[in-house]
Amino acid sequence: MIPTTPPTAVIAEDEPVLARTLTRLLEQVWPELRIVGVADDGLRATELALELLPDVMFLDIKMPGRTGIEVAEVVADDWPDDRAEPLFVFVTAYDNFAVPAFERAAVDYLLKPATAERLQQSVDRLKSRLAQRAASPQAGDMAVLMQRMQSLATPEADARERIKVIRAG
Repeated sequence: MIPTTPPTAVIAEDEPVLARTLTRLLEQVWPELRIVGVADDGLRATELALELLPDVMFLDIKMPGRTGIEVAEVVADDWPDDRAEPLFVFVTAYDNFAVPAFERAAVDYLLKPATAERLQQSVDRLKSRLAQRAASPQAGDMAVLMQRMQSLATPEADARERIKVIRAG
């Protein structure tokens, strides 16, 4: 059997006590997860994500510098084309940001204080998604292809395509 590398994560939380609590809970419910970085603001979270390329990001919504939603958007936009984006989990005290979080393709949305039981449910979802990626490397390739196709679906690209059709016709 081919050895797999442990999944990695970055935590973005501006409250140090909550960051430590989430780290401790993750160690309990997902001991094989390697937390490779903890950021106390959205700008640092973005830097760490693009530097460390984690599999998962746990993002607070309201942070200095950038919100968790903005971090997810910037990371997704600047993510390397040859890798599947990280899986995003929002951990926040605000329930009114759930819709924008899921529009940003969140895997889960946890309300603070997260309990071990609720975090376990989120971890189970994450493990399932990561297993799907590992079982089908083409799924990561498909995600990259979809990202590229979306970037081509701009008004300029549509106009160029229409010009090609007119010239060919």
